[in-house]
Amino acid sequence: MWCFGARLFLMERDARWDHRLPDLFTAEEWKVLASRLELTPRQAQIARWVCRGYATAGVAEQLGVSPETVRTHSQALFKKLDIHDRVGVPVRLVLAHRTLRRRK
Repeated sequence: MWCFGARLFLMERDARWDHRLPDLFTAEEWKVLASRLELTPRQAQIARWVCRGYATAGVAEQLGVSPETVRTHSQALFKKLDIHDRVGVPVRLVLAHRTLRRRK
């Protein structure tokens, strides 16, 4: 009985917990990064939502497009950033941001 009660508690707690993250960069920093990395506007939008923790379906909902459209743009984004999956997006962007800050 305890296991069922504990599991129910954890499920209710997780349903209330919003795991989404705040933006990594300011709007101006996003523009500079997108420009330096030669991202299309849609790739930059997708990168921003991926960095906030959204899955493909969530990004599609936020942008008002189909999940397949998000997958297509994501694959182009991954290729452009030389990464293999969405986990690399924030890592690559943070590294690019650090490089830009050092140049100033």
